[in-house]
Parts: sequence; C-alpha cells; structure tokens
Amino acid sequence: MKHFACIGLFLLSCVSADAQLRVNAFAGVNSTRLSKGLFGFEKGGNYLFGGFEVEGMLRPKKKHSALRVSILTGATYLSNGYFENSLFSFSSIFYTASMTDLSTTYVQVPLMARLNWQPFPLLDDFQFFMGAGVSDNILLKASLRESVTKVFIATDVYAPPQTTHYEDNQEITKLGVQNALFYRIDVGMRYRRLLIMYRLSQSPGDMYFKGLESVWAIPAKESGYISGHQSAGSTKLKYSELVIGLRLF
Repeated sequence: MKHFACIGLFLLSCVSADAQLRVNAFAGVNSTRLSKGLFGFEKGGNYLFGGFEVEGMLRPKKKHSALRVSILTGATYLSNGYFENSLFSFSSIFYTASMTDLSTTYVQVPLMARLNWQPFPLLDDFQFFMGAGVSDNILLKASLRESVTKVFIATDVYAPPQTTHYEDNQEITKLGVQNALFYRIDVGMRYRRLLIMYRLSQSPGDMYFKGLESVWAIPAKESGYISGHQSAGSTKLKYSELVIGLRLF
C-alpha cells in the first residue's frame, strides 16, 4: 500500500508543479543476467513483462524550449529468473549433468527523471529522451529447482557404475530480498502515442536467498546456485529490456 501512496503523492506534486500528466501502458522483453562465480554475469533467459507509467512533464521556463524535464513512476509486473542446464563428460569414465531453475516474480515501482528533446519545433509529438533513477523491486514469489547427477564408470568392466544424485525443489520467497533497490537508465523516442525505449537496470546489493544452504538438500559445493554465490561473494542481477508502449492520455 505504501507504494500506491507514493504514486498518489507523485501525482499531487505534479499537479502542484503545473505539470502535464501522461499515462503510458507498455509491454516488452526482459533479458535477465545473474552474477555467478568467477565468470561475471551469465544469461538467465528472456521474459515478457508489462505495466504502466505515469509521467509528469514539467513546463519549461522558456515557452518554446526544445528541452523539457519530466518525472515518472508506475508499476511493472515481471516474471523472470535464471535457468541453466549443463552436461559434462570426460572420455567414457566420467559423466555429470546439472540443472538450475530459479523462478521469481516481482512488481517494480520506479522513480525516475527524464530529459526530453524535441528536435523539430513544429512537431510536438516527436521527441527523444533519456532518463535515470531507481526502481524498487518488490518480491512476490520465488522458487528454486535443482538437480545434479554424477556417474563414474570404473575401469573394472565387472564393477557397476558409481552414481550420485541430488535434487530439491522449494518455494524460497521468505529467504529473498523483499524490497530490492535497482539502478535504472533508459533511452528512447516517442512519436504521437507510440513509445519505444531501451532500459538497463542493475541491483547494487546482494540478491542471494540468504539461508538457502541450511535448508537445501543439495550440498553447497554441488549446487550451481549456492556455489556460484560463494565463489563470487554476492549474487547480483542485471536487466536489459526492450519496451514498446502506447500513450493512453
């Protein structure tokens, strides 16, 4: 509820500042990357999302200024995560298969400032913009599913293969960061009611599900998610998003 109260205060502040309000609905594709081990950010997958934004366009000091400043907020529903499925074999004596499937659902509430540029004075509905700010990612649900299988074939043809298998599947919402602050920047253009933009977001803090290793049935050194966090020291997320929107009014 406090996030909707912030949106209400934002609207009141725009009205008091004599701003022109715009409401946009949008959808897009999110590419999620997760920091893991010593390999930096690894791609977790592509995910669809949708939402709306409320933008207050502040009136410029000069009547015919080509540059205008706006502030915006809104909400985005994002269901994303991280998926990895790997196989490894050494000659014909060793084989391992591992799978990590992290699913998360967030509502994102941004607060950003944008600089809007109107290159042609006679075309009010054609503008370029770039913005910067923060986004509060509110965790709604999270689950993790992992499995690890290792097979070692002995040199003795009469000895059976040695097989080790681990797996677990749990909802881990309570272990996650409930309100995570992300840095966000965007660039784009608007033409009449159409809005096209590219967004980048990154979490400055650790997004690891703390305490997972104490309830997880897979040993830490065998779990791709836990061992990746231990190697890197922290788990961070990076989003790149292509967005297409439509101005409602």
